[in-house]
Amino acid sequence: MWRLIGHGPPPTNPPEILEARRDLPINCDTPSHREIVDAIKQLNQGKAAGPDLIPPEALKADVDITATFPCPLFAKVWTSGKYPMDWKEGHLVKIPKKGDLSRCENYRGITLLSIPGKVFNRVLLNRIKAPTDPKLRDEQAGFRSNRSTTDQIATLRIIVEQSLEWNSPLIVNFLDYEKAFDSIDRELLWKIMRNSGIPEKIVSLVRKMYDGTCCRIVHDGQLTDRFNIRTGVRQGCLLSLFLFILAIDWLMRETTKGVKNGIQWTLWTQLEDLDFADDLALLSHSPTQMQAKTTALNKLSESIGLRIHPAKSKVLRVGTQTSEAVMIGDQPLEDVDAFCYLGSNIDQEGGTSKEIKARIRKAQVAFTTLGRFWKTRDISLKTKLRIFNSNVKSVLLYGCEAWNASTMCIKRIQVFINRCLRRILRIKWTDKISNESL
Repeated sequence: MWRLIGHGPPPTNPPEILEARRDLPINCDTPSHREIVDAIKQLNQGKAAGPDLIPPEALKADVDITATFPCPLFAKVWTSGKYPMDWKEGHLVKIPKKGDLSRCENYRGITLLSIPGKVFNRVLLNRIKAPTDPKLRDEQAGFRSNRSTTDQIATLRIIVEQSLEWNSPLIVNFLDYEKAFDSIDRELLWKIMRNSGIPEKIVSLVRKMYDGTCCRIVHDGQLTDRFNIRTGVRQGCLLSLFLFILAIDWLMRETTKGVKNGIQWTLWTQLEDLDFADDLALLSHSPTQMQAKTTALNKLSESIGLRIHPAKSKVLRVGTQTSEAVMIGDQPLEDVDAFCYLGSNIDQEGGTSKEIKARIRKAQVAFTTLGRFWKTRDISLKTKLRIFNSNVKSVLLYGCEAWNASTMCIKRIQVFINRCLRRILRIKWTDKISNESL
């Protein structure tokens, strides 16, 4: 089965993607010692080693010294474009999810890559990200500095509330791609990089790194035979997220170019969509506008190897009685009253009362899961409170910056927190300790 992974067919009607008229000011010289030091410092500790068995701690032990060792290797790779085989190979570890574990889809794959290879890719990413990021559309918030899911959640909540307040119809199409990171055509991805203004030298280095990439599955402590990966971005690679963002940015830029099928945002501009990586929320006032935009995006997506998943894509209608279906090909998308967007509940009525109730339920599950931990006397109160804040309170307050909470909702949250603290502190109701004292 794994031999079929990454062997998707090339797109049947690839688009013509032109190069940028001018390259971005990106340094194309061989990596300096200072850049390698900075890249090593950015490595996360506690990560598993790749095929070469070099853990990140080995490089971070004395950064100034360890950075001198890869300098000649990095310079040779940079000038020749020939990568060590260990950098091209990944070890795929299967992480079971819920459900029938005899089915492949109930496993999540984690790919372990070479740590020195990650340092090299970090140098590349540090060079291309700063000049390229300002060129991306403002609608895209995924994996960008000073942007988060909360920004998109808050924006969408405001749009829904304003639509209800001004009695303006709103249609939101939440699109889901099928195996998006594994499906995009690589040859077209290199063209999108050139279209974004990334110099040919950098594109060539990334292309040669992807040539001949392969994986081996870790099963019962043993490694399977190698199998090639020919499509998509590499899982675990530091460049992958940014490369995918470039592709989505190109898709949405081409989809919305020269047309106005969005919602009125300012007096002169329209807002067509809200994006977080491949989580797209298309915005329109009418089904006709939404259908035109969805059809255009679907056609462009297929042209670069991406497929929209009709069964997982949903349509939310606010302040409109029209029931005209939005289609992907010949399949109608399901209409819903509420949708979990980036982990937060968005419904037709606006407001956050239902979202707060849902967050309390999720936090209750997280608290109950740690029931035995709260009861043990071998762990200090300080540690228990730290775990409560990190594992329970973080679930409870996720996205709270976007809440327009009433006094009653705030009271519900505080009641839940007080109830949890009383259980952690083993306070009985007969002890008659007030919430203020707690």
